[in-house]
Amino acid sequence: MDKNDTMQQKCQVAVYYFPNWHPSVWNARSYGPGNSEWVTVKKAKPRFNGHQQPKVPLWGYEDESSPEAMEKKITAAAEHGVDAFIYDWYWWENGASLEACLEKGYFNAKNNTRVRFGIMWANHAPVSRQAFDRAVDHMVVEYFNHPACWKIDGKPYFSIYELYTLLKGLGGWDEVRRAIDSLRDKTLKAGLPGLHLNAVEWGLRNLSDPSFENQLKLIQDLGIDSITDYVWVHHVSTPGFPENRYADIAQKAYADWDRFAAAYPVPYHPNVTMGWDSWPRVPADVPFAPGAYPATPLITGNPPSEFKKALAKVKQWLEQPAVKQKIFTINAWNEWTEGSYLEPDTQYGMGYLEAIREVFGK
Repeated sequence: MDKNDTMQQKCQVAVYYFPNWHPSVWNARSYGPGNSEWVTVKKAKPRFNGHQQPKVPLWGYEDESSPEAMEKKITAAAEHGVDAFIYDWYWWENGASLEACLEKGYFNAKNNTRVRFGIMWANHAPVSRQAFDRAVDHMVVEYFNHPACWKIDGKPYFSIYELYTLLKGLGGWDEVRRAIDSLRDKTLKAGLPGLHLNAVEWGLRNLSDPSFENQLKLIQDLGIDSITDYVWVHHVSTPGFPENRYADIAQKAYADWDRFAAAYPVPYHPNVTMGWDSWPRVPADVPFAPGAYPATPLITGNPPSEFKKALAKVKQWLEQPAVKQKIFTINAWNEWTEGSYLEPDTQYGMGYLEAIREVFGK
């Protein structure tokens, strides 16, 4: 029995991983050659009294495409109860970007099977069927049969962030259904028992017609296997500005777990978010006022002790007999510019990781 099978017997902790912390062509355009979004983290300034910026990583500003750096991350995650990283994966019309973190760092890390990897396609722009097929071919060949690939019931986990963007790019429901059927067929031909297709709820709520009947039809037509969330602010209101207390937002999120689980005809994987502060991405000369992302309200008052309460709540929720897939997601391993990260910082050290271990075990 391999780790993927044994993990089915306990709550599985799957953490989103944002791979923007290494030099790349993408980052060179935004931050200069050899740089990454660490530039933005370092430049962040407090916008109000008590605003905790800049965030400072305890490990320093590491290059995650280095296998040695990734080995340290994997060890820390495994030792604190994380089962899988779900990589934000970027494939555009012209191909991949930010892939070096996974393909150079993680794949060459000697200990990568200690923490499995899944893929969430962060498809923020429409692509053609030709680009979709190239992305699929790459995933099936390079990822799905990798010994560290995260599988549910033996099937590789693949999540789509924006279903509405996929519909726009491919031209409609029938075209998306044919594309997904092709993906499943290629997965079977690769010797796998099938595909576990996950949809991020954000991609359903932003359909051109987001009626629940439409959502159900899409779930059925595409054969979606599960639904989850990326981050609490996608579905929980944050009415205060600048701050919203973590404990208050958490209570709203807990209610949504029940609501989504009851509504959808497939398993729902709840999300726990560590915090939220996307103001590092707002240029310093922009006034401090609420607006469109990233100028959004914050979720603060979130020390590890409060995060631990949310973890205990999701553990209790997952242990209900009616919950068949005892899986949840965390935002995030390293969303430093959105104020949601588990990696150690100079304020709380390993506190957020220790909270996971204290609730779920090593």
